[in-house]
Amino acid sequence: MKIFAGGWMPLALAFLLILVMYTWRTGSQLLFDKTRKQELPLAKLVEMLEAKPPQRVPGTAVFLTSDPQSAPTSAAP
Repeated sequence: MKIFAGGWMPLALAFLLILVMYTWRTGSQLLFDKTRKQELPLAKLVEMLEAKPPQRVPGTAVFLTSDPQSAPTSAAP
């Protein structure tokens, strides 16, 4: 009976938080899977860079990855 007298509010808030957390987790997993497919092993990247050196531009870029065996992807604007 207390649900109709205002108890629905904490339940709705809990459902909203669960929905946000589920969406965040699912989206993060999809993004991880998509970027993992595009990564190159470091040995192959070094071979490609030795064969055709890239054009150098001023500035600094940092690419973070949790996998020390592969090069993270980058997107050109």
